[in-house]
Amino acid sequence: MAKTIVDLKETPPKAIPSLTKDAMLYYIKKYGTKEDKVWYVELCKSNTIEKTNNITKEVAEGLDISKIRKAFAQKFFPYLLEEKKAKSKTKSYMDLLEELLED
Repeated sequence: MAKTIVDLKETPPKAIPSLTKDAMLYYIKKYGTKEDKVWYVELCKSNTIEKTNNITKEVAEGLDISKIRKAFAQKFFPYLLEEKKAKSKTKSYMDLLEELLED
């Protein structure tokens, strides 16, 4: 079964994880300017990491997709990062535990 690629312009992403490699590539190919395409290629080339295959123990080069997603979102979908900042204002469980010790 072939996987379908979500057009990020027609269906705007609601969260950063929905920015898949295929969706970002499709968006750049279809809507990106020449400068956007150069920027994306450089972004991907500069964010590579070595990954170890857990089964074969072979080391291969891959993309640091989390950094690429954040940069892509910052350029094309900045509202995704704003939502993340707004959510981070809520106290974490660890913060609540620290407050117990303050009393």
